[in-house]
Amino acid sequence: MSSLQENQACLRIEVVFDFSCPWSRVGIENLFTVLNHRSEISCSVIWTGVFLGEQTHCKTSTMHANRLLSWLSSRGNVAPLVSAIFKAHSDRQENIGDIAVRTDIAGQCGFGREAVRGFLSGNLLKGTVVTARSALRHRGFQSVPTIVIDGIALSGLQEPYVYERLLN
Repeated sequence: MSSLQENQACLRIEVVFDFSCPWSRVGIENLFTVLNHRSEISCSVIWTGVFLGEQTHCKTSTMHANRLLSWLSSRGNVAPLVSAIFKAHSDRQENIGDIAVRTDIAGQCGFGREAVRGFLSGNLLKGTVVTARSALRHRGFQSVPTIVIDGIALSGLQEPYVYERLLN
């Protein structure tokens, strides 16, 4: 992703997604395809993982992945973590609700395995993640992915050219 350059405004991007939604993954990839080709744009990304479906086993898995994401967001760049969780879930059909799977993914992304395992063994941030869904609905978010770029919300899967036009 683009880095913050001196005297340049930082573009604020919020990415609301669901790890169990393949369109979320594609939408995020489309956004970053554009950002990675626009080195003049610096941005700050806020990642908000939610679960919008109704399948209980997916809800539990993604809730735990979202807890990890929320916790690690203040500890470093989590874009590689988001990508790795999507790959584990979608490509390799791994159980992202499993502590060992999430610990390995976080470790591969440069986060301390022991600290991650300790966090995942508890319930910290569970309530925050559970209430995120209703808070987002209150803000008018009805689907994933929803990507908000400097206050302009794009809901649903968007092609790269849509992001490119918005950033021009």
